[in-house]
Amino acid sequence: MDIPLTVCMVVSLLLALYISDSAAVEWVDVEMTCPVGGEVFVAKLVAKQVRAGLQLDFKPYGDVVSPVPLGVCPSNGTVIYQPEFTPAEVGQLTALVETDTYQLLRDQHTTYYLLARTFEHMQRHPLQTAFMYLQATWEVETEPDRYAAYSAQALSAFDTYVEQADPRKREYVSAHLLQAELYRRRGEFESAKATLDLINAHEEAFKPYASRIIILLYELIAKRDTNPHTMP
Repeated sequence: MDIPLTVCMVVSLLLALYISDSAAVEWVDVEMTCPVGGEVFVAKLVAKQVRAGLQLDFKPYGDVVSPVPLGVCPSNGTVIYQPEFTPAEVGQLTALVETDTYQLLRDQHTTYYLLARTFEHMQRHPLQTAFMYLQATWEVETEPDRYAAYSAQALSAFDTYVEQADPRKREYVSAHLLQAELYRRRGEFESAKATLDLINAHEEAFKPYASRIIILLYELIAKRDTNPHTMP
């Protein structure tokens, strides 16, 4: 049921998903060069952490930092989501980052929200963009107003993916499960149930892992429960 991760965050993810024998998150200072403007700076990234499991919205829990911290250029707010950028990518990023709109956004929003907006500008795969918006909701899980705003944009991004996705694919089911969970967390229980109803007869939905998630979601929806819950 994994949503395929984009090639973004390669360095950070390889470090942060390392399973350590230690029970504490370990950090490392990494020197980075901003693709826009060439600024050199030091970012504090996760070197080791221990994931105990996932919430229903795929947010890892345990001795972890979720989502994985990324380097952000201090001078202009560019989010560094991959180790290297082509000249064409640098041009695209520059056209975005140097706008007044982006600079206003960086003062108001989280790293992964900025990354989602960046992915939209870069015309990345819709599922990659949706997953960035999803991770932005993890950053504001305890802030009701921002969670409502970010989850609405995540739902819209998943809609964009679903509209063009191959319904035979596992990722199609995963997207619906995440949408149902986001609707549930927002208290939109009818929408959550309707989303599950769309895929509860899918071939993937009968497999053990997916079926347990679907059963749990239906139970939580029936109870009108909006709290975070872990995967069964």
